[in-house]
Amino acid sequence: MVKEKYLKKFNGDAKALKKYLYQTIRKGSSGKWFNFLDMKMPSHPQIKEEEMKVIVDYIASIPEPEKGK
Repeated sequence: MVKEKYLKKFNGDAKALKKYLYQTIRKGSSGKWFNFLDMKMPSHPQIKEEEMKVIVDYIASIPEPEKGK
């Protein structure tokens, strides 16, 4: 779902998607999914670069769900 939403935003550009995910995880975010809630994803500056790459690559590799399921 995350990949699908943001891949559309970046017109299928996987490199732009990974950069966006990296920055969002690293710096945190709010209001990206449910604007009516004041829910925030905290920043994660403690995650090592190698670990961050694994996380971002994993999210970007998740296949899109089959239509109708």
